[in-house]
Amino acid sequence: MTQETLRQLARQLNKNKFLIAKPATDVFQCVQAFILLVKGVKIQDWLLAQLLMSCSLPQMVETIIEKKIDYANVILCKKLYQLIPQQQNSLGKLIYQLISQSLNFLEGERGKSQRSKSTILRHEPSVLWQQHQQNNFILKQECYQSKVKIIKNQKIKEEDEKKFELLKEKMKKINKNSYFISPRKIQFEQQEKIILSNNNSERQLIHNKQMRSLRSFRSSFYD
Repeated sequence: MTQETLRQLARQLNKNKFLIAKPATDVFQCVQAFILLVKGVKIQDWLLAQLLMSCSLPQMVETIIEKKIDYANVILCKKLYQLIPQQQNSLGKLIYQLISQSLNFLEGERGKSQRSKSTILRHEPSVLWQQHQQNNFILKQECYQSKVKIIKNQKIKEEDEKKFELLKEKMKKINKNSYFISPRKIQFEQQEKIILSNNNSERQLIHNKQMRSLRSFRSSFYD
């Protein structure tokens, strides 16, 4: 309801209302207070204040409705608002009413926000306790899963060791029932054969030489 009241007042204060060369004191002070509330500055020049109110009044009202006002501006506006004299004309009354409604709206919204924060603070211990309980539950769950994983890995390791022992036993039985020659032994035997073969060839060569010498000797003897 207050938001619509603010918009309605802004419509009543159309730009033609501010087309005055020299405003009354109460009108100028009301305009100063309203601009101070929204913009945070106290304007001393009526022409600049007149321009702002004529061109930007609807936007300034929306800024108030959207609660985009620094609370320091509210305090400064209140101080100036309390110094405004009794209104003398309809324009002054309208602006005065606009300021009053704006301040009431902002203070009401601030009160709601503070009550909401207070409620959150009252409920915060229980929320923290719930979070603590939840964290404990998650931690216990992680510990349980870790233990299950360790036990599972231990079982797998034991099963692998059993399989390995069975395989060793099978290999022992196979070795008992079969003749196995290592590659080194085969290589050694081949080398021995080569050496023997070479030795036999050498002996044969010596023998042949000896036989030739003997035949040559016999031949020369008979001659």
